Parts: sequence; structure tokens; C-alpha cells
Amino acid sequence: QELGYLPEALLNFIALLGWSPGGDQEILSVQELIEKFDIARLNPSGAVFDEEKFKWMNGIHLRNLDHADLWERLKPLFKAAQIDLPQTPEFRDRSLLTFKTKMETLKDAVELFKPVDSKYFTLTLEGQEVMGWEKSKAVVEVWKELIKEQPLEFMSSEDFDRIQNLVKEKSGASGKFLFMPIRVAVIGQPHGADLKMLVPLLQKASLLERAQVVLKK
Repeated sequence: QELGYLPEALLNFIALLGWSPGGDQEILSVQELIEKFDIARLNPSGAVFDEEKFKWMNGIHLRNLDHADLWERLKPLFKAAQIDLPQTPEFRDRSLLTFKTKMETLKDAVELFKPVDSKYFTLTLEGQEVMGWEKSKAVVEVWKELIKEQPLEFMSSEDFDRIQNLVKEKSGASGKFLFMPIRVAVIGQPHGADLKMLVPLLQKASLLERAQVVLKK
């Protein structure tokens, strides 16, 4: 439990140590285990606890959970890590659709969701170096102004693509001289989270605040 594994995944995995339901199906609910169990399919040979396979199985069970159920299981981890997030069903569903494909255990959510909470935003030394490039401040200034013009609290991934293209057009920057300053303005460093996935989870006010922090350095 402390490692972020689900009880139903553990039961599923242990049930297959020395027993098989027949066929290729490995992901089984408790009800399916009950329905398919046959003592004749018990195997006397020594079982092997494959930790990597268990993690894979846990990830499947995790991603199969209803979003409301998964969110309730994640809440204690967010609380322990002091990660503050919007609690609306819309944010819950959008963020889980974005991040659950990258999760194998519940604990994986902590590092995935941290960048969403502005109090974890810090400008790294690498980020400061990028901001020292000739066009970086101009890029972030344009980024900030375009974000300010957005009418909604959250952007879509399509909005992000459109704004990034406008920043390129208005600043004259391209390649890493465009992408990295924007990344620094969002996560404080030039490498990391996929911005097309992350930016739609960040409130407009948070994006503006982060850009301002970067411009002051």
C-alpha cells in the first residue's frame, strides 16, 4: 500500500502464482477469479514473483479504475506531499486522462502532479542559463501577453499550439530558442514535462505568475 499498489492488483497477481484460468487472460477482477477458479488448474511447480510484471499488472488495474475512485485513492498522497489541486470533476477527469497513462503505481502521481501546483515552481540553474539567451526574455514576454489575452481559465492543447506559433511569429525565435524559454516559463527548467499535456492543466493566473517570476530573474 505504501508503494502505491492496489489491493485488487495484488490479489490478481497472487492468484496467478500457481494457478491459471486457462487462455491468455491475465487481468482479472475478484468476481472473474471466483467464476474462473478450478482446483484442477493448480500447478505444483515453484512460483516466481516477478516484480516488473506485478507493476505492469498494477498499472492496468489502476487505469481501469473509474476516475472518481482513482481520485479518492490519490487524495491521501496529494495531501501527504502537500500538493494543492483544483477539486472540480472537470479538472479531475482532464488531469487523469493526461497522467494516468504514465502511472504504474499510485505513487507515480506525486511527481506527475507536482508541476501543476505553483508552489513547487522554481527556476533552476539550467533555466536561468536559458533565460540568458539573446531572445529568451522577448519570447517569455510575448508568451505572457498572449496568455493574458486568453478568455478562459484553462487552455486546450490546440490553444497551446496556436499560441506557441504566435510567439514564434512575434518574437522571431525558433527551435530550441523558442521551445526552451517557454518551457522554462512553465516548469522552471528547459527539460521535463510535455507542455502540450501540462499547460491545459494550469490555470491562467498560474501561467502568468510563473512567467513573471522568470522575467524578474
